[in-house]
Amino acid sequence: MVIFMTSYQDRLVRRGEFLFDLEWVQSWETELIEMNNGKRGRPFIFPNSMLTLQSVWHQFLNSRGVEGVTRKLFEYGLLKGSNDHSTICRREVNLDLKVEVPKNGNFSCSSDGTGMKIGTCGYYKEEKHGNRKRKKFVKVVITTDPVTKDLLGITVDLEGDIPSESECSREHMQEILENENTIDMFYGDGMFDNFKMFDFCEEHDIDPAINIRKNAVLWGDSPPLRIEEIMTLQSIGYQDWKFMKDYGKRWVGTEGYFSSVKRVFGENLKSKTKKGLIHEAKIRFWAYQKMKKYGEDV
Repeated sequence: MVIFMTSYQDRLVRRGEFLFDLEWVQSWETELIEMNNGKRGRPFIFPNSMLTLQSVWHQFLNSRGVEGVTRKLFEYGLLKGSNDHSTICRREVNLDLKVEVPKNGNFSCSSDGTGMKIGTCGYYKEEKHGNRKRKKFVKVVITTDPVTKDLLGITVDLEGDIPSESECSREHMQEILENENTIDMFYGDGMFDNFKMFDFCEEHDIDPAINIRKNAVLWGDSPPLRIEEIMTLQSIGYQDWKFMKDYGKRWVGTEGYFSSVKRVFGENLKSKTKKGLIHEAKIRFWAYQKMKKYGEDV
């Protein structure tokens, strides 16, 4: 037990090292050549790897603070250039951050959504001076593996503009399957109890652990897999069904991931534009996954 705890503590320490991993500096010129190949207009002078790391720093500091960190690292000869805060803000929102989906593997999947708050003012300030109508929020839908606790897919948009959680989840799993992977189990709450999700699971031989609503009936146009699940649930009861499906893994895969990201980066977004808000929310989940994997790769 002591060995396990020590190993886990070491992984947490290594996550902090990710914030100043400058190994990419060795390929500074090579990356710029690839970025500027065929580019029209003014060439890039700072590689995307630099802006990606600065985007992570930006979650802890404001843009001028990030400029200060960059300037000091350049002064010590650790970077080959230093950019200003306006360049950082302009470039980072255009970064294409994709979740790395492994290949040739077998996964369990769990999906859910959460909200990220827009604005950083306190409750009193908002009540006294702000708009008392309910504010919109940025919604994030993720798909994770509850066994490895790795992020497998993410969709981010403003409330009202994002597809349903079920649709986002199917898109994530479709991308996973296209990478020559298999999915043996899908965990979801009542939001995923719909015909299209059960059709998808049946088509790809995925065992669903979806919390079917209590008033579900056997007749109608329900897919055969959903009817089978209803019959199982009604025959053994919810508690036995939950134990049989190991339904508690859903909380580890999604709620646990949301909690971890918000503990590290917070849930209040600082950006002002829609594009900036979406990028800021996405990079928090992307950065947490990168930090997590960095800590595990010893």
